[in-house]
Amino acid sequence: MNSQEKVHLPSFAKGVIAGVASLIAYQYMRAIITQPRLTSRAMSSNAADFDTVETHALFIATENLRSAIERRRLPNNKTRQILHAGYRNFRESWARDFGFAAFGLLALKEFRVVKDTLEAFLDHQKMDGQLPVKLHAMGAPTRFVYSLLEREQPTEIPLRIS
Repeated sequence: MNSQEKVHLPSFAKGVIAGVASLIAYQYMRAIITQPRLTSRAMSSNAADFDTVETHALFIATENLRSAIERRRLPNNKTRQILHAGYRNFRESWARDFGFAAFGLLALKEFRVVKDTLEAFLDHQKMDGQLPVKLHAMGAPTRFVYSLLEREQPTEIPLRIS
């Protein structure tokens, strides 16, 4: 066959391909849409309830940090208390962010979360000592669609490395 000749698919083959693609797209979107809608996890705190701006800020920071702790499954079927980056768009753990947050977690005596999150990263350490950048359950395009449709990202999918 000449490189300039085009291959023409019969109409039924085009229909089958379109049908399979539609089924896959339907299943993908259905899995996202059936997830619960995102709801605000904002803590209602009236500034007047606190003695100083600093104690109010400490309350907000503490509640924000604790709300980012979730029990997650890893590929080896272990479950651990993992600190993730955020409820809305980033239900995954980033090594750098965890490193900063670990100081706050230790101050809050959340030793199990620090140990579990650190061990989750160490489980994926390479022979040269390199650690993964993040642990995640889905790719960026899928996370974007969940966020766009205002749906919670599922937490039952095992975290993997990127």
